[in-house]
Amino acid sequence: MGYGHSLDLRERIIQARQDGESQAELSWRFLVGYATVRRYLGQWEKTGRIGPKPPGGGMPRCIQAQGEAVLRQLLMERPDFTDEKLQRLYAQRTGASVSAATVNRTVRRLGLTRKKVTPRQREGHRSGRAAEVVLRGAHGGRGAREAAFRR
Repeated sequence: MGYGHSLDLRERIIQARQDGESQAELSWRFLVGYATVRRYLGQWEKTGRIGPKPPGGGMPRCIQAQGEAVLRQLLMERPDFTDEKLQRLYAQRTGASVSAATVNRTVRRLGLTRKKVTPRQREGHRSGRAAEVVLRGAHGGRGAREAAFRR
């Protein structure tokens, strides 16, 4: 992918066009493609701006707000489930098929972390601690915990 031309060059192209030079002359004079000159002039006429356009928005999220609520509920019910198990349960509850990586990204975006449950903890031995899902603060730091949901 190429890089955009400098703002100075764009300004000189616009100014030269306003002074009466043709697009072909501008292309030859400034050593840029004819289509580039047309794009710069078109953008100037349409928006009044000559700077580069902002980057695109990317792909939309696969799991929207309702799906996030479902995923949060699943994690509160079984915080020790793997991404693959959460993926299967999510598909059963919502009917939407997503990848395990999508589930993992959504869990991280929600600021949720999971603590593993050992077989002994499931049976109630030793400390009897259950798995826990922790909602972290905006920065996700260890000291920024907002709430902990215990099963």
